[in-house]
Amino acid sequence: MQYQTRPVVWSIGPNARMTTRYPGRIALGAIDDVVAQKPHKDDARLSAASKCLCVFRDHVIDAHRGQDRTDATREPVARLNSVLSVVLGCQFPLTDVPWQELERARGWLADLVAELEPGARDALRP
Repeated sequence: MQYQTRPVVWSIGPNARMTTRYPGRIALGAIDDVVAQKPHKDDARLSAASKCLCVFRDHVIDAHRGQDRTDATREPVARLNSVLSVVLGCQFPLTDVPWQELERARGWLADLVAELEPGARDALRP
């Protein structure tokens, strides 16, 4: 599935907005930050990663709405929902934060970003 890399604008704070053509790459960067820092559960970085993933998912859903709806266009949304579920599980774990699961979900997201935002690799470097 390909989607237009039109600018996405969203609020990232009470008086701040962000515009990007690559919301998936921004979400991946947020997860990379969480994996690198390994904060305690319910940390602001986990909240930021969740928010970035939701913006990316909304962007993919908008693209899905503009196409013939098939399993191929639904599949990226299902994959994003899986990543989001893992991030939320890390944010509010019942026991210790499952870092291995988050690293695995990060890989899923990286694969999805590479598929949906091929230009992001050249436009944004970690």
